[in-house]
Amino acid sequence: MAAVKIVPRVPKGMRDFCLPTCSNATTFLMLCGLFSTCMVFEPLQTPIIELKETLYGKYGEDAEKLIYSAPHPGGNRGSCPAL
Repeated sequence: MAAVKIVPRVPKGMRDFCLPTCSNATTFLMLCGLFSTCMVFEPLQTPIIELKETLYGKYGEDAEKLIYSAPHPGGNRGSCPAL
């Protein structure tokens, strides 16, 4: 049986970051972390996936076309805003 060749691709609205961009972004985030620590800010990390009810109906129909749904085995559904 011949191996199936899969062409790597990303969903519409998503993108990959290569080393130079990723490295710059990582450096920027580290500097932001150092600054926020010096200024006594508490860190905050938001989830990459939100409940569907949180995103739908707040940003308009055009924005809803850019939201991806992720089915959950338990029946709950989350959504991810396109970046």
